[in-house]
Amino acid sequence: MLAFIGGTGFLGLGKVKETLDVLTPYGTAVVHRVRMLDEELYFIPRHGNTHEIPPHKVNYKANIHALR
Repeated sequence: MLAFIGGTGFLGLGKVKETLDVLTPYGTAVVHRVRMLDEELYFIPRHGNTHEIPPHKVNYKANIHALR
């Protein structure tokens, strides 16, 4: 299984199958289960779904923990 954190533009390259709110000790991270090129993967848009999170407010610890 592949999982990664990237830019919001990635979501347009695959089909989102499910969106999960993953609770971590550091807060909640939004994780998308995406189907791309006959593969299923998990993706976190680093700055939020609509690019609303500025760089200094990205919850990096929650994102990393959610993909574990």
